[in-house]
Amino acid sequence: KIRDTSADEGTLGHELIGKQARGEPFTCDTPEMRQYLTKVGNWREDNEIVPLFIDNGSNNTFIKSRKWMVAGRFDELSLAKGNCVVLTDYKFGKNISGSHEIQLGIYSLLLKEDWKRNVNRFCLLYPKINTGEDDGIHWYHEKQIKYLEGIAKRYLEVYKHYEAFEKENGRF
Repeated sequence: KIRDTSADEGTLGHELIGKQARGEPFTCDTPEMRQYLTKVGNWREDNEIVPLFIDNGSNNTFIKSRKWMVAGRFDELSLAKGNCVVLTDYKFGKNISGSHEIQLGIYSLLLKEDWKRNVNRFCLLYPKINTGEDDGIHWYHEKQIKYLEGIAKRYLEVYKHYEAFEKENGRF
């Protein structure tokens, strides 16, 4: 039940963020979500964010890799001040996880391969986390992106081997 509620909240949050970014009208019933949308709006304004692609539930942000045999849909690709290309992911859980960073590293690799786009910065936005330092907004710069792409490559290599092992030997 808790997981379903979180998933519903995440789906609604992504929908509302997309509408906000596209300048479409929307209504928001919960104070917590309104607070988050204000945070996202301020983040956009402060960083002069201009959305290029925002996941709209179709395949407009679908990326794939023949090399790694993975695919996915990212949340948002934007331009920020300084003409930086920013890959943004919105998370609605209460915990920060290293898997979120690996996910961005994988998306960055896929964007390079599938769309021939390089990413200058990552941004993870967590509505329910306020550490006082960053207000739930985590920026990753080029050196960190290269590091996360390296981790993502190693993860994908291990996963390829694991899949091959499973194919030959069955599941554990």
